[in-house]
Amino acid sequence: MGIRYLTKIYNPLGEFVDYEKLRNAACFIDGPSLAHCICSDLSSTSVGDPALATEKARRILQRLIDKQIDIRYVVFDGAIPLEKIETKLQRANQDIAKLHNTPSGLILGSFATDMLRETLDEYFPSIPVITVPYEADYAVAGMVKRYAAIFKRRVESVENQSNPKPYESVYLISSDSDFLVYDLGFNVGCVCFTRTKDLEQSKQVFVTYHKEVMDKVGMPLWEAGYVLDKIPFYKRKNLTLSDLSRFKIKKNDPHYHKFKDEFTLKEFKWSTCDEFARDPHILFIKNFLPSCKLSRLHIMLNRHGENLRAKLTKDSTSIFLPVLVEDIRLSTVWAIGRRWRSLAYEILLKKFEGGMINMGELGDYTRPGIVIEYHRNGKKLDTNRIPINDKSRGLSDRPNTKSSHEYIDALKEMNPHDFLKLMAAQIVEDSNAESFQDLENRLYKYFAFIFDLEIESSQATSSCQIEKSAKKPKSKKTKSNEFTSEKSDGLLTLMSSLNIEDIHWNIKKLHLFAQIQALFYSVIFLQQAGVNLGIHVKIRHLRGTDFSRFFSYS
Repeated sequence: MGIRYLTKIYNPLGEFVDYEKLRNAACFIDGPSLAHCICSDLSSTSVGDPALATEKARRILQRLIDKQIDIRYVVFDGAIPLEKIETKLQRANQDIAKLHNTPSGLILGSFATDMLRETLDEYFPSIPVITVPYEADYAVAGMVKRYAAIFKRRVESVENQSNPKPYESVYLISSDSDFLVYDLGFNVGCVCFTRTKDLEQSKQVFVTYHKEVMDKVGMPLWEAGYVLDKIPFYKRKNLTLSDLSRFKIKKNDPHYHKFKDEFTLKEFKWSTCDEFARDPHILFIKNFLPSCKLSRLHIMLNRHGENLRAKLTKDSTSIFLPVLVEDIRLSTVWAIGRRWRSLAYEILLKKFEGGMINMGELGDYTRPGIVIEYHRNGKKLDTNRIPINDKSRGLSDRPNTKSSHEYIDALKEMNPHDFLKLMAAQIVEDSNAESFQDLENRLYKYFAFIFDLEIESSQATSSCQIEKSAKKPKSKKTKSNEFTSEKSDGLLTLMSSLNIEDIHWNIKKLHLFAQIQALFYSVIFLQQAGVNLGIHVKIRHLRGTDFSRFFSYS
């Protein structure tokens, strides 16, 4: 996560180095750090458009390649240990507050890293990429330290050891100050950047060499980091290098030894970075599983299914799957619909146990687990903690309400007409509507308006064909329409935050909209997780005025 003000204190020790001097140098990239900087540098007018972020990432990576820099690995985060959640929420709240005051790009971190990962997969398949189960900085540090050791003898033979030539150093690209705390070796240079245009356009990059910093600080970098970490924030702002050596170190402090073990990479057991990258067990740490954005979940399961199933044989394993949900301004919508999202997550997580699901044999899912959803709520980041195996869904004793098993059976058969009727029946019962048939018909027409169904089965009912052939109102094409294309991150945003205030919300409409959102999400989640639903669902851009047109009752 970095140590606040460390980069500022060490900044005078860095120097600008011509790109050309880094030619053929080995370089490791901290993927999350680069992704976050790319997205934070976007113009506020981009509204977080992933296409612009992708294009910027392509230009930066292509420039590194054109300069013949040897990109050894790009490393990404995997699972997030639970103890890091409070820190992540705190940092996210700080970032959101900054965006509110000086907006400069609106993509949050979970989407940012996925954007860069997909850019690498699609446009730069030759660049090695690795995902680790913890924060990327630890893996990058360990790999750099092992790789840098190869050059140790050659650097030691240089007459002026305090100033090794750039091509004799190993470089890492990151804006994370932790890399100026790790014990990496004296022939390592940190290419630190505060703006991605420094990588994209400049002729020089700013490099801080570990050897020079160690000489100036007069102590191991991890020890200097420990000293600064113990100093309260309000005292750090005006600190200088010489100030660090004046603080008394309490070596009997348990935190001191824990800090030392972490930043001297005591637990990094691999002898080479390539050995580490090939190790099939690096996906796991303690009892937590790796996680990723839902659109990539099925890829991760297919690649690492055997390891995941072996890990899940232990009863102590908890499933921790962080998922980012876009800001919709009204967090009550998510509170109402959580039981249906829980079903979608439950079906997804069933794949962890048995590979590809037989949806008709899902049965009772009893493994303890939790899904944490993040969503922006004004200036802060809120969370929903959704339990798996939500018993409140099994309401088969209520008229016109389907149990979770009946819901799953309907998904399995996936007759579009019957499935939409099923969703309508579920929502009608929960809405306590006076006219069941009228509201059900309205819902069905609304679903037909929203869903663009590519029906693979020839058994579609005539009713469905009639609804599908109904004329749809023309809408002016805007950037928002393009943002919510099929392959866009916007697929997870059924109601744009810019349009949700178009409706005068009353209690009935709010509950109704929440149920529709929850059911739509469950279908999309299943589809994105690689479950064969029998049809392919596309979501067109949903405006508040569309919803209001179909449901104008008070």
